[in-house]
Amino acid sequence: MEQAAYTRRMSPRPLSKSDRHSAAPVAIDGSAWQPDYDVRWVHADDSVGVARWRCDGSHHSAGGEEEVPRFVEFNLQTRGAHVRTIGRRAHVVEPLQQSLWPCGSAYRLSENIGRAQSATLVFAKPETLDQMLADVAGTHAGTLRHLLGRPATIRSDAVAIAHARLLGASGALAREEFVLGLMRTFLTAALDRDGCRHAPSLTESVALRRGMAFAASHFRESLSLRRIAREAGLSASRFSAIFARETGAPVWRYVMDLRLQDALRLLAADTDSDIASLALELGFNSHSHFSTAFRTRYGCTPTAFRRGRDGVAQTARRA
Repeated sequence: MEQAAYTRRMSPRPLSKSDRHSAAPVAIDGSAWQPDYDVRWVHADDSVGVARWRCDGSHHSAGGEEEVPRFVEFNLQTRGAHVRTIGRRAHVVEPLQQSLWPCGSAYRLSENIGRAQSATLVFAKPETLDQMLADVAGTHAGTLRHLLGRPATIRSDAVAIAHARLLGASGALAREEFVLGLMRTFLTAALDRDGCRHAPSLTESVALRRGMAFAASHFRESLSLRRIAREAGLSASRFSAIFARETGAPVWRYVMDLRLQDALRLLAADTDSDIASLALELGFNSHSHFSTAFRTRYGCTPTAFRRGRDGVAQTARRA
């Protein structure tokens, strides 16, 4: 069967509305994760890379070359479908399911010529997922090797929701937490499907306090989830899960609220400083990001608050 390569070099075209919404405000260096095909990077750090991929299906290569992933890959298809064949087993990749592909497992692509396709791809190192699985499920090494040594396909509304939140996230910290949450949710669902039970979670109260204290002291800086978790003495995935369970909110929201509360004080104390400069000083990506977050939380823009037309006491959203 003639096959279309997954290594498209397609002609540039305008981003769709959904792509524009999820585009990062600054250039992201995903070179450490770069696959053998063109992607647009959404997030990249030392432990995970997130990219958007799309193809118009018009290009193909003869011979059905095998492709060998360098990293564990989560495929979250958003349009179109194709078949990946590993050995003699064919796996359908389509939008209503999510799939995981082990690194080093050669596959061939088929049934995608003439089909426009797009997907979010998450690349991770095996050791990152080893730690995540151990933290989330308390499973033993044999179970980890079994799960990460073969393709896994699930259908999970929780993963779909996490995917949507990832694409809509504003800011590197939020994207980092959402992608780790997405992977953790996927692995949990895959373990449940295989009959693996979750070990009861332990309340790491001391670690949680350390992490919160560090964030409260450094929230104006460009924080990452891994940095906060490292100060707490936990993996990013474990800290994120504990924080959400114990506080009812994600880490990025806690940091955002610290910044916004500080903004109230600064805006009230200084009526002359440039708001765009203030936004950057507080750790926001841009003036618009700051203004949107401030209005969502307090019911008015930073400019209106500074001028006294706020009504914050009546309209503020309670955390």
